[in-house]
Amino acid sequence: MDSVALVVVAACLFGGGVLKGLTGAGAPLFVAPALAILYDVRMAVVILLIPNIATNLSQAFASRSEIRSVPYLGRFLIFAGLAVTAGSLALARVPSDWLAVVLCVTVFAYLIFRLTRPHWVLTAGQVRIVSVPAGLLSGFLHGAAGLSAPASVTYFSALGLQRRSFGGAISCFFLLCGATQVVVLGLTGLLDQELLALSALACFPMLAGMFVGSRVASLVPERWFGPIIQGLLLILALKLLLDVVG
Repeated sequence: MDSVALVVVAACLFGGGVLKGLTGAGAPLFVAPALAILYDVRMAVVILLIPNIATNLSQAFASRSEIRSVPYLGRFLIFAGLAVTAGSLALARVPSDWLAVVLCVTVFAYLIFRLTRPHWVLTAGQVRIVSVPAGLLSGFLHGAAGLSAPASVTYFSALGLQRRSFGGAISCFFLLCGATQVVVLGLTGLLDQELLALSALACFPMLAGMFVGSRVASLVPERWFGPIIQGLLLILALKLLLDVVG
């Protein structure tokens, strides 16, 4: 990786950290498609491993008291942990172009759903039923493509949680997925010492961006967060789709 590529990757990670600091769940939404454009989906997933663990560990700890109010979170996390293992195995075996298509489809699905159902909220009875399939789908997408937002962010948004509860719940999910992926990808040989070191270094720009994002969060109207993320996602997904078709 040359110096120009390192600067671009660091900028992507910093931008993802800013979004996470602002919204609680912005990093993979932005960084995974951006890095997939620069390299491929496998590299994007591997680079994000340690930053995801570091940023979500700190956020989950900070929101630990609010997490208790999230309904059926344990059930969601159990099935997500099982599915992320299957997704990580798919990452090691499925052709990269196929994974890029999955990434594009999931991004567009997320955008379409949020635009057509911006205020959709689950009832208590629906949460009990939906938590299992939502956990399975979220875990698989995170393991195979590094981007679970169409399932995980939509699911937690539909619970009608406050910002800190939402951030804590989604951080628990990402933390579980990251820890599981380190083990699975290490066993499959997809994660070696060099890539692990690169992923560890990627923590610094993302944590810096997260610090900046958390500081300016109070200055930015909350209604802007969704459109900002959705606009970035649309641009990145279109570029990734053009690269795959080309």
